[in-house]
Amino acid sequence: SFSEKIPTFVYIGSHSKERELETVFKAIEISILNGVNADFLFIGYDFKEDGYLKNLPQVKKLFFHKKLRIEAPIPRNKISEILSNCDIGICLIPPKSIYLESSPTKLAEYMGAGLAVLASKGISMQEKFVKESNGGLLVNWDVISIASGIQKLVSNPNLISKLGNNSRAYTLE
Repeated sequence: SFSEKIPTFVYIGSHSKERELETVFKAIEISILNGVNADFLFIGYDFKEDGYLKNLPQVKKLFFHKKLRIEAPIPRNKISEILSNCDIGICLIPPKSIYLESSPTKLAEYMGAGLAVLASKGISMQEKFVKESNGGLLVNWDVISIASGIQKLVSNPNLISKLGNNSRAYTLE
């Protein structure tokens, strides 16, 4: 049954330094250390770059605990297959001026695939979609708020299912 399944979070997108993913990885690390049992898949990392991510202590710890996979970008036609094996879409975007008017394409894809979403406040279109759909949790852009959102979702599989169903219904509407 769903309640026995370890939930999988997915992030698809840029892994550039501007996305400040170290904040997200630190929140994931705190969650795991606090007993959260979930897997995290990050897709879109450019392995040709000597990226800063692989050297972050929290990333090394998550790899050690086998809770994190980081993969290269995938072709668009593979996204739906990946999403069908995930439970929660990560739409955590730092509320920097460059992102404030972002069109959250991945958010719409996650929701259309019936995933619950964990999204950050501060991106107006993203907030609108999440609030109107009741398809996810909105959290502040800080380690403690993100970790709390992760813990809230993982501790309540019925909530994940409800939010995912709401996401799907909203996109169909």
